[in-house]
Amino acid sequence: MPIFEELLNIILPTRCIWCRELGSAICNQCSFKINQPVRTVHRIGINGYAINEYSDDIATLISEFKETPQSSLASFISTAMIPALKNFDLDNVVLVPMPSKKKSFAKRGFNPAQLLARQVSKKLFSQFGIRVRVYNCLQITRDVNDQAALSGSARRINLNGSMSSLNIPIGYSAILIDDVITSGATLREAKRSLLAAGAQVLGFVTFAETPPRNLRKSQKMTH
Repeated sequence: MPIFEELLNIILPTRCIWCRELGSAICNQCSFKINQPVRTVHRIGINGYAINEYSDDIATLISEFKETPQSSLASFISTAMIPALKNFDLDNVVLVPMPSKKKSFAKRGFNPAQLLARQVSKKLFSQFGIRVRVYNCLQITRDVNDQAALSGSARRINLNGSMSSLNIPIGYSAILIDDVITSGATLREAKRSLLAAGAQVLGFVTFAETPPRNLRKSQKMTH
């Protein structure tokens, strides 16, 4: 934990977001909830890795990370994502975060995926001596509807053609970074945009995975 946050924690003690124990935003007893084995994730048109399934606990964590000024949560989340990066050859690679909509950025004052990508890059170097740059090259170029209430196919239609990209440095490939994957529509559109700009996309790493609706329905039917 950075020195500033340690001092702040003395003045304004932090409680665990789940059990409310004083001391840290995620206490030692609850840390198992985010440090899960890497999950291989396949969606139409793109493959990658996630760490957690999107449960109520993970939803609470992501909401706290995105909507409240607890920067320490980015450190916890990015640390949990590091093992997934070991599935890639990290030579000549850049991390490309998903862009925020203008409205979301104005509300929060930061792009969550970009913050996670920077933390991941920093930890890869400090822990393993691996230099992987963050290249913030994607932007949303038109208004899109809220994805939450849309089906998988509707999400893809909603986002199709909504992003543009600057080309990444010559000789480098991209790994896409986001907090959650559901249908994969956002990451799929990012990949399309990067390919159109002449870049190669190796895959993605997200903190959590929400299974598609058809899979969730089939899981409920088996229980």
